[in-house]
Amino acid sequence: SSDLANSGTTWQAERAPGGIESLDAISCPAATMCESVGQSVSGAGVALGTTNGGTTWLMQSLPSGIAFLHGVACSSATSCEAVGTTPSGTGVALGTVDAGKTWETQHLPGQVFALNGVACTTALCEAVGAGPTGGVVLSSTNNGATWTAQSLPKAVPSFRGVTCAKTTCETVGYGGAGAVALGTTNGGTTWHSQTIPSSVSSLLGVACSGTTCEAVGQTGSFPSFGAVVLGTTNSGTSWKIQTIPTPVASVLGIACISATTCWAGGANTAGSGLVLLYH
Repeated sequence: SSDLANSGTTWQAERAPGGIESLDAISCPAATMCESVGQSVSGAGVALGTTNGGTTWLMQSLPSGIAFLHGVACSSATSCEAVGTTPSGTGVALGTVDAGKTWETQHLPGQVFALNGVACTTALCEAVGAGPTGGVVLSSTNNGATWTAQSLPKAVPSFRGVTCAKTTCETVGYGGAGAVALGTTNGGTTWHSQTIPSSVSSLLGVACSGTTCEAVGQTGSFPSFGAVVLGTTNSGTSWKIQTIPTPVASVLGIACISATTCWAGGANTAGSGLVLLYH
């Protein structure tokens, strides 16, 4: 966990319940309340919750048929959405309105192979992933009771990350021609394509504060991927590659608490985890 009072100057490990293979996402709608999701060592989705700032984390009960949860977002201290995949390789969305005491499976429109990320505000939730014909973006304005597929300006193989503030959202992913970023200012009624530097092959995460956004991903192709961070100060009208410390092998996720303070997580070239601070 991080003590935000010192902007991440000190980090400490917290004890999670046993049997967890990995935790892929976390959302903290309040200073002491967080939800984290991932996968157990037995290959099932897991959700953990804390109500005391991480002093204790408790395993939460999930519906059956969840293989992996990739994303979680909370719009309040009680309402959260989690997304992932089932053992048969289809997308799944879960919702809670009681801070994780109970999670319920939600109906998704059409065929979805995987949902990789979700973002929620008090006005809406956006979930992104992939389907049989490429990337999908789903929207809900009622805490996941109903999800609708949104029209996109172009075909994209897969979306990996999404962030929203009120009804303005950014989603990122990758396509055959490189990285992809789309933006909306009306809750996804219309999405518009944004121009990404050609050297960027994929984008894996995005975070915004006002009109300033940061996106993280990769340059090049396997086995010569490079880490990259992009920034925009005009809601994605133009994106520019930013300078990051070396040696950094990958940057996989990012979160921002203001236009001038962000944290990004990934790995260095020695294979160890790292956290980058932008300020």
